Amino acid sequence: METKSKESINECGRNSLMMKEAQPNKIRFSELFQLRDRAAMNELPGVYIHGIHYYDFKNVHFINNTGIASLIDLLKCLLEKGIEIEFVNVSDSIKSKIKSMGLENILHCR
Repeated sequence: METKSKESINECGRNSLMMKEAQPNKIRFSELFQLRDRAAMNELPGVYIHGIHYYDFKNVHFINNTGIASLIDLLKCLLEKGIEIEFVNVSDSIKSKIKSMGLENILHCR
């Protein structure tokens, strides 16, 4: 990953999710998300490939409105820096919530 992109992702993550120390390819999500079949984690795994940052929702089964707002803030910040975001392995219930909020064309989920 380019240093500039790494710094942009890190800066946006800190700003949108009020993180103190964040890895550039992860989102901290304590109290924003609930995981399937395991104890809470502090970060959402992600990878940056060819200008797109992918975040894996495989183990996330719920996201609250604050979590959605944080994802929108992160998306906005990274788009301003030329980095796109996609969310992968998103559960049907989360996709439904995003769609019910009219955000399916903004928060790209697979």
